[in-house]
Amino acid sequence: MDMTLGQRIQDHRTRLGLSQEGLGDKLGVSRQAVSKWEADGAVPDTDKLIALSRLFGITLNELLQVEGPPEPAGSGGFFAVRSGAGSRPPGSSPPHGPPSSPSWCCG
Repeated sequence: MDMTLGQRIQDHRTRLGLSQEGLGDKLGVSRQAVSKWEADGAVPDTDKLIALSRLFGITLNELLQVEGPPEPAGSGGFFAVRSGAGSRPPGSSPPHGPPSSPSWCCG
């Protein structure tokens, strides 16, 4: 099972031997703020996430676990364009003649 952001923060904090108060002191936040993060009751601001990743010696992607497995080559992700999709030879006309206005358009 994947860990939550709060669990990852707690895991790295304890790995460094820091208390919640000690981590809060390093980040300029209260012990209660750290406690809320670790309980997944709140999410640190962007600047605090950056500071946490630097303090823990990990990337933001590792802290947030936003990187999924790499897509296999040729899998056609969301922005992939398939070769030949919607293309016609130069000078040819559309398959069904010129586009017409929809019935709700233009009177």
